[in-house]
Amino acid sequence: MHIKEVDFTNNMTDSIICYQYDFGQLVRIISDKITEGHTIQWSYNGIDGVDSRAITKQGEELYSQIPNNALKTVEAIKGYIYYFDSEKGNTTNVINLTVIPRASTDEHTSEDDIPVYQQLILDVRESKEEIEANAILYDGIVIMEEQADGSIKMRRETSG
Repeated sequence: MHIKEVDFTNNMTDSIICYQYDFGQLVRIISDKITEGHTIQWSYNGIDGVDSRAITKQGEELYSQIPNNALKTVEAIKGYIYYFDSEKGNTTNVINLTVIPRASTDEHTSEDDIPVYQQLILDVRESKEEIEANAILYDGIVIMEEQADGSIKMRRETSG
């Protein structure tokens, strides 16, 4: 989990940068005017309306979640800190979130990408099948030796 910080002490707007697909991020809010109970209304491509997240207090600091769905896109993302009471509401601050694109480890793998251990198993099976197909055992065993160039040399040893 990463924590991004916005400081509204002297400004109405602040900017942060996140990486695409870096889910589970929080934004820490520094402000004399914002309190627990305000909300951040995130606006990003792919959502109808806004994605509202509460601002909560942890110790003496204020935090809110950055929506994971917002981090799937690289379009402009805005977080509007919205204050409301029983009579009215208004935007008090704005967060400009820039998302740096990168490949997702979950969604952008090729079908022919095989984990190393699986490829090793396939290589061993293929070697075993090749040995069985080419080896003729009369009396003795076949010893398989890997050569420096990666090839496999087979030799037959007999008991007598």
